[in-house]
Amino acid sequence: MDIRTKMVFTLVSVALGSMLALAALMYQNVSARFDQRRLEQLEGLAEFKVESLQSIVEGWYERMSLVASRNQLGATLASYEASPDSALVARLATLLDDVRTASPSFVQLWIYDRDAVVLASSGPYGEPSALDVSGREASDAPWFLATVFPEEEATALAELAVPLRLEGARVGYLRALLSTREIVELSREYEGLDETGETMVVTRTDGRVRLLHGARAAPPIGNPSVDLSRFRTAGFVVDDDGLAAHVLGPGGEALVRGAVDYRGEEVLAALDYLPETRWGVVVKIDAAEQALPARQFRQDVVRMAVVLAAFAILLGMILGFRVAQPIHLLSEASNRIRDGDLTARSGVEREDEVGLLGQTFDKMAAELERQVELLTEYRLFFDMSLDMMCIAATDGYFKRVNPSFTRELGWSQEELLARPIVSFVHPDDVDKTLRELEKLDEGIPTISFENRYLCKDGSYKVLRWRSTPERGTGRLYAIARAKVAEGSF
Repeated sequence: MDIRTKMVFTLVSVALGSMLALAALMYQNVSARFDQRRLEQLEGLAEFKVESLQSIVEGWYERMSLVASRNQLGATLASYEASPDSALVARLATLLDDVRTASPSFVQLWIYDRDAVVLASSGPYGEPSALDVSGREASDAPWFLATVFPEEEATALAELAVPLRLEGARVGYLRALLSTREIVELSREYEGLDETGETMVVTRTDGRVRLLHGARAAPPIGNPSVDLSRFRTAGFVVDDDGLAAHVLGPGGEALVRGAVDYRGEEVLAALDYLPETRWGVVVKIDAAEQALPARQFRQDVVRMAVVLAAFAILLGMILGFRVAQPIHLLSEASNRIRDGDLTARSGVEREDEVGLLGQTFDKMAAELERQVELLTEYRLFFDMSLDMMCIAATDGYFKRVNPSFTRELGWSQEELLARPIVSFVHPDDVDKTLRELEKLDEGIPTISFENRYLCKDGSYKVLRWRSTPERGTGRLYAIARAKVAEGSF
């Protein structure tokens, strides 16, 4: 890839990279702001829903208190307590029927005596479970018992109880199942929740987490054909919904990002809790729908980046012909020199910084050609010399030897460079050789020094040395000549 192509590629990469990085950064910031605003909105909705639920429950309590205050009910129950009679039980049942007729929100009613034994009932359900009245002796207020999910009802039922009094004396208790249709209507208010948002009112019964109402079960963004009808019935079990389980746990009130709901979709949610009835409220919206505005913003920025990339390509081509051409000539000349053509020159003669670079390059190329010629001459002189020539160092190793070493001693060049110098010296000459190396290390040249060197065949030769140290580098430049060939010691 030549420099012109690289320049175009670089400009396009910088333009695209910077814009994409900016888009990513802005997308994260915008997305975070959108999410935060949405969570604040969901939090406000959750608080409103809990307040609405509280109002519904208080309305139930008022109805229960109103029914409990009916003198006929209390008087009939007191008469029965005084003199049990089946006619009085029938009278109690009739009074309960009247209450259910007057107020359709009552689905089932039971009357208990003061010992919490059921006497009469009105409604489709039979005998209820035992009524626990412990701790209620001093209070006349209604209290919440449980949330019931009968198969016959389309919605859940709320179970409440209230003490019955006559002239200040406790005569029994009234127990009721009330319709939660008001909660269903509350859950179906989707204003501010767009296409996939919903309100979930959940409770835990028999160890299962259930919805008090049918879910909206909106199809997720990108998969509108999925069948979610099975979620649209009251009492639907949502044990695997992390939000529902969380809101019913300790400290369940929270703002949540990235949780997965009963459909397996990632959502943003606000959680709240109504401790009196042990109901949790989840107000949520799909994260995919929430991300749509931020994604649209990112797409707009990416389109802008593509337009800028087109301008960068055009600018890169112009700069390539204007600026990169002389650099390309310099590159070609460099490649020719690298391949061995030391006569190559760039020929750039512009009157600017690039021209100065070209002229300097050509001068350096000419000097390199001259130096290589000298180096070639010195190398031939070194390799063809009959004397033993070497470069060593004060660390005690040869750094370079000429072929005469191999001819005289028999060792290969690799063997000579791999071993310390003194390993080739006769044991009796090691001490004086080390002293001579110390003098060279101090910068004192060797004029004439003799020691015996081991040949590969086991014999020794006397070598006469002349050495010159190079200060500051530890290099030793030496010439040796075999004086006399001697036998083995």
